[in-house]
Amino acid sequence: EAFAVRQFTAWSQVAGVPEFDLEIWPESAAFEAADEGDVAAVLVLQSPPEGWFAAPVGVEGICVIVNAENPLRAFSLEDLAELFGGRSQTWEEFGGASEPVQPVIPLPGDGLRAGFEEKVMRGAPLSGGSLLAPSAEAAITLVAEHPGAIGLIPFNSADDRARLARIDGVLPADATLQDGRYPLTLPILLISPEEPEGSIRDWIVWLQARISP
Repeated sequence: EAFAVRQFTAWSQVAGVPEFDLEIWPESAAFEAADEGDVAAVLVLQSPPEGWFAAPVGVEGICVIVNAENPLRAFSLEDLAELFGGRSQTWEEFGGASEPVQPVIPLPGDGLRAGFEEKVMRGAPLSGGSLLAPSAEAAITLVAEHPGAIGLIPFNSADDRARLARIDGVLPADATLQDGRYPLTLPILLISPEEPEGSIRDWIVWLQARISP
């Protein structure tokens, strides 16, 4: 959402008022609307249905955030599997306080969650005691409210309230996402049942030029 809004605004400043509108939809509803022809294209973090057009237009990072009172800000991928899988019950196991670990995860079907499950959980289930956050804003709020919380948000949605953690020694940043040093990245795809034309195609070309080395 944050990536789409920022890039749409920047494109508007370059090309003038676009001939299309940007709307924020739940991913499942957006897929269905695109399939039925009600929307022209969708920006997603997951693979499109077979036969659909897909163009990479950016890179998103899966960021791990912790409560401001938690001094632990560096984890390995193995640590994350333990924490989000519910196998580590308290932060004391990582040298922190005895505060219970409280995972905060996106809703089922969310592309960020699917990417985390693939890259980190690798078939293991997420903790059944996780709190569900319908948006990055909700995740940031929930983590701020629970001292033992650890959550997932997109890099492009991080703000000053989000305490970002290093993963395998690397902090998420524009540079570390672009050069591949940060281990948890996903391609941002613009997808559609058919290849877009007109101003949407122009926007794709413009977006791809911004991510070209």
